[in-house]
Parts: sequence; C-alpha cells; structure tokens
Amino acid sequence: MYETGRAIELLRSCPNLISIRGLYLSRWSASEWPTMRRLLTQLRSLEALQLYVDTEPINLDDHGLDLEDVGPDFDDGSGLDDEPFFEMPTPPPRMASLRILHSDLGCTRKMSSVITAWELPSLQYFCYYGQTRVSWDAHAEALSAFLGMHGSKLRGLSIDGKPPASSSLLSIPTLCPNLTEFAVLKPWLLCTDNGFDSVLSYHHTLVEITFAHLEIYDLVARDYTRSILRNPETALVCLQRSNFPMLQRVYARELTALHMDDYLEDYGPIVKLSKWWKTLMEGWEEKNIKFISRRDNNEVPLSLFCEKL
Repeated sequence: MYETGRAIELLRSCPNLISIRGLYLSRWSASEWPTMRRLLTQLRSLEALQLYVDTEPINLDDHGLDLEDVGPDFDDGSGLDDEPFFEMPTPPPRMASLRILHSDLGCTRKMSSVITAWELPSLQYFCYYGQTRVSWDAHAEALSAFLGMHGSKLRGLSIDGKPPASSSLLSIPTLCPNLTEFAVLKPWLLCTDNGFDSVLSYHHTLVEITFAHLEIYDLVARDYTRSILRNPETALVCLQRSNFPMLQRVYARELTALHMDDYLEDYGPIVKLSKWWKTLMEGWEEKNIKFISRRDNNEVPLSLFCEKL
C-alpha cells in the first residue's frame, strides 16, 4: 500500500507505468491530491489502477499517535459531510489508456463524484471494494453514480461488498447493459432484503458469473431457519437461460473435488445434496452452462456431486 508522498515520488520517477496497485489516499494527504491527479493523467501507458480513498474518521490509535502528537487543531475527519474533501477539478482528469480500475470510490457520495467525473474512455473492467472498517455494505449511491457515468463501457464488474437493500438503488442490467463478466462474493448478496428482489435477476449479454465464496456447505441440504448461513437458492435458481440468454459459465472460486472430500471427512454421511441444486445443475447441463472451479479451472459436473454426496 503506497502512501501519497511515496506514490508521488514513484510516479515522477516512472512515467511509463502500465499498472499501479495499492495506491492509498487519505484525508491527511488532501493537499497533495492535485499533484497526484496531475501525475496520474500524465501516465500515457497506464492500463490498471488500484485506488483507495480513506474518508472515514481517523483513529489515532491506529497510527500510534495521541492528541499531543497532532495538536489541538487536529481534524479526525468525522465532519467530512460538512465540507469538501478534495475539490472537483475543472476540466476533469482524462486517463485515456486506463482499462481496469479497482476502487472504493471513497465510500461516500461526495468523494465518489470526484472519481466519477474522470474521463475514462477505455475503461472495461471495474472492481468496486465496498468494505470499510465498520461495514461491508456497498454505498449504493456512490456505486450507482459511477456506473451511471461509466457502466455502459464496462465488460466486467466485480462488487466486493454487500449490494443495497433494494434493486431500485442499483439496477445493474440498466447501468451496465454490455457486461459479459460479473463477480460477487456470495450468491445471496445478489438478493435484496425482501428475499425475492435481486440486483441481477436478468442480463442479456452476461457470459459468465463468479461467486468468490460459494462453497460446498452452501449447496447441501440444511434448515436455514436454524442456521447463521444465508440461503443461496433464490439467487442461484434465477441463473437460467430465460433470464441470461448468453450465460455459458458459472464459477466458484473455492469449490473443488478436494474441498468436497475435506467437507465429507468432517461431516460424513449426514451430508445430502440439496434437491434444488441438483435440479438447477441438470438444467445447466442440458443448456451447456458449465459450473467451474476458479481454483483449478476444472469443470465440476453434477456427476461429481452425486458421486461424492
């Protein structure tokens, strides 16, 4: 993770960078932001940028400081909503070569408007990091504003955090009509709080969807009314050709035959495959939709589930 001062030195020394990972901006570095912004826009070959903006109140203990170190006029950022953090540049910065952006957008609507205003004509993939120290809810207004400006260009979208409680706050098919790849942590994160509404219940161009943490224990029969786990059924059963006519691949990053064996070793014969999952996979295989493990890139067919469970 690069603090602003070190990052400025790096950008000045390396004008031909193609990728930057772990660039971190905080409230303490606001005065250096214009320099950082200018240097970023001068990187004519930059294709990938990972940028985090910390707009949460600063905890002095996290930095090994106390009030005597920072003085009586120290601002911890708790009044951020009452004043601008970084001023909006005019004209907005243009990063013509950037194809991949990974960012938290500042986690506030005010901060997201600064990054949203950037001109990103080549942007194709966006990973939104919605987790903070106190919450992992995606900031719906911030994300929606960014996708409203840039979503039509995107081919890939990843949401690392919990989407909003209502799909009306974040309509992915409308904001990102040309997506071919989509990723989220867990299937149930696609469903809103009422259990039936979904932020992605259909999409006409989506080819593949990835669940970073879909694991074997999500797919076995259980009584969810007595479990802390969330039921993935509602989100997964909507992954049909009628809703996703171009869908070809569903990925689970961690689910492999080895993981099945480890799970069975712990729980043994009490484990049974959910009927809804078996029915869903039968439909996928009939339509040639493949279920694949990201871990080893091997297909995980229904026959393997039936053999193990």
